[in-house]
Amino acid sequence: MFYTAHRGREAVEMARIYQPGLILMDIILPDMGGPEAVKLIKENPATRHIPVIFLSGIVSRDEEETRAGVHIDGVRYNALAKPFFFRELYAEIEKVFGS
Repeated sequence: MFYTAHRGREAVEMARIYQPGLILMDIILPDMGGPEAVKLIKENPATRHIPVIFLSGIVSRDEEETRAGVHIDGVRYNALAKPFFFRELYAEIEKVFGS
């Protein structure tokens, strides 16, 4: 099942309610930044286990290739530059799940 949130607070609440297996999060959202929303998700014991991959138009291909990623409280999250190829997303998902 797929769920879509259009705002950071909505994403935090949906993560708590639906317990998704993976979150794809944009960095820029209307009400709060994606990193701030992920920080709230990771602070909640009920949702901290949910893996996150950032997708964003503000991450350049160069940053993506050097794997600068997004850092939140000392934890690095991979970030894919938009637009992206689905094979790139699948590769990131495989990394997250160790496939």
